Order: sequence, then C-alpha cells, then structure tokens
Amino acid sequence: MARYWKLAILVGAAMALAHLAHGQPVERHMFAGAPGGGCGEQLASAVGLSDAQKTALQAARQQAHTSLETIGQQARSLHQQIEASFSGGASPDRCALGDLVIQGHALHAQMETIIKNAEASFVATLSSDQQSKYNAFIAAHPNCTFIAGGHHPGMM
Repeated sequence: MARYWKLAILVGAAMALAHLAHGQPVERHMFAGAPGGGCGEQLASAVGLSDAQKTALQAARQQAHTSLETIGQQARSLHQQIEASFSGGASPDRCALGDLVIQGHALHAQMETIIKNAEASFVATLSSDQQSKYNAFIAAHPNCTFIAGGHHPGMM
C-alpha cells in the first residue's frame, strides 16, 4: 500500500512538472498579461508609466523572456523525458522519475527568481509616488506583476 502512495506522489509531481512545461513557449505561458491587456497593462496604467518607462519595461520583459525561454526549453525536455518514462509499457523507474521532478522544481525556482529580480529592478527605477501606487495596486492584486503580467512568481 505504501508503494502505491509513493507512486501516486511521483505521478502527481510529474503532472505538476508537466503543467510547468506544458510544451508552450514561455512567451505565451508567462507573459499572458503583458502589454496589450491583462493586469500587467492595468498595473502600468495605475502607476502612470511615462513613455520612456514603458520602453524600459518592454526591454526588461524581453530580457526576462530570453532568460525564461532557455529554462522553458529545459523544462519541456524534462517533460518529454517524464512522458517517455510512462510510454514504454514497463513500470517507470521511480528514482529516475523523481530526479526529473526535482530538476523541474529547480527550474521553476530559477524562473521565479528571474521574474522576482526583474520586477524588483524595474520597480526600483520608479519614482517614490509611482512606487506607492505600485504597492497599493499589488496589495489589491497580489498575483499581478509588471514583468510577467498576470503570473506572480510562485503562482505560475
């Protein structure tokens, strides 16, 4: 019975990793709320970004996207390995599967760090008045960020 619980936990973790690396490019997955709509645009409006700040935000998003895309490719590769481990007909190697899930968790943590650091760097460039507006907006919409739009680090 305990053996089945361990397998269920591994499968659940594998499914969580699959959600992380669902095979979609990071651009669509991570930046759904970026310019053009969503809470990222609402946040930019609420803070009152100037045109120069909007340009700087686009550059920060692009830089984060480039970093996240590389990690996203690694996560998709892990997802493919996990899927392949279940398709052979034989029982998957639980230790190997667990290692893949752990690697996926580490990749997710790297993604969170990239987003948090990019967000903090951009917010640091805002005036004190804009930072106050930012803090008020985030208090009301805690899952929103400038960098990742509608996906707050840790909520992806």
